[in-house]
Amino acid sequence: MKPSPFIDLSADRNKRWELLRTEIERWFDSLAPTDGYVAVDFGSISETLGLTVPQALLEWYAISGRREDIWSVQDELLPPDRLTVVDDYLVFCVENQAVVSWGIPVDRMADLDPPVYVQSVDEPSSWLLEEDTLSLFALRWFVYCLKWSARHYWMCGYFPSHAIQEMASRFPRLPFRETPWPGSRFYGYKDAIMEFDGSDHGYLTCLDQSDYETIRTQCIELGFEENANWAT
Repeated sequence: MKPSPFIDLSADRNKRWELLRTEIERWFDSLAPTDGYVAVDFGSISETLGLTVPQALLEWYAISGRREDIWSVQDELLPPDRLTVVDDYLVFCVENQAVVSWGIPVDRMADLDPPVYVQSVDEPSSWLLEEDTLSLFALRWFVYCLKWSARHYWMCGYFPSHAIQEMASRFPRLPFRETPWPGSRFYGYKDAIMEFDGSDHGYLTCLDQSDYETIRTQCIELGFEENANWAT
């Protein structure tokens, strides 16, 4: 399998957005001008809260912020008129059962590409660093959301510890932080993504059916047990 385009990420924000556009069009339908928001759509948040929306958030939303089939099948990327401030964080994304939210520190709103934090599950008023920059978070969020799309070949279930170690050794680790919740780590090739959380749960998402069948067989041979109830 070919190397993942997410392995060697550029520090240049514009190149990260180019990568996002390319990968959206590989895994989903082509982008259209109406798939994004424009700066005026953020007027209410600027007027009501007196905040300047970070440039990176404007750029992400301009590319594909309206594409619910990408960003909001499971958890939700909030539209501009639902952005809100919680505990001095501008919340732009919410877990599907509202267990946690993701946000940008209000005191970092002037940054072009600010860091992203997530609420602590144990102490909701405490926020933990998720990614160093918003553009990096957007790329990782894209990888994370792939598994929820009905367009792709995917499975989820339980892996024995030795199976996680073995599959992690076969797939290159993608350069994203291990998430504070639920402890997810991402591995992948160009057309195949594996995700393991902090327990025994794992996911496989593939663009090609033959890759999916091959990797799924390998997982089963290692003791993987599928949980079909996780399908959305």
